[in-house]
Amino acid sequence: MILAGFLFAITYRYIIRQDRNPHLKSGAVLAFGLIRGLAQVEGQALTQRALVPALWMLAESLLVFAIARLVLDWALSRGWLQPFKSS
Repeated sequence: MILAGFLFAITYRYIIRQDRNPHLKSGAVLAFGLIRGLAQVEGQALTQRALVPALWMLAESLLVFAIARLVLDWALSRGWLQPFKSS
């Protein structure tokens, strides 16, 4: 999870650059959350009994990356991090 968070932080800073588009920010969270959550679910046989844990793993991934986005936005607003410059 630490590696996924690190890659998300770098990618997020590249995605937002100087743009204030909330759809880009939400899209990054959704993309990373879905990929991580679905990768965890992919290896399991989805029966009706395993559906709730699979949905929980997907929701957990989305929540973790949403929290990471909020922390990164907060750090960017405080000036602790700078978005990458667009050329």
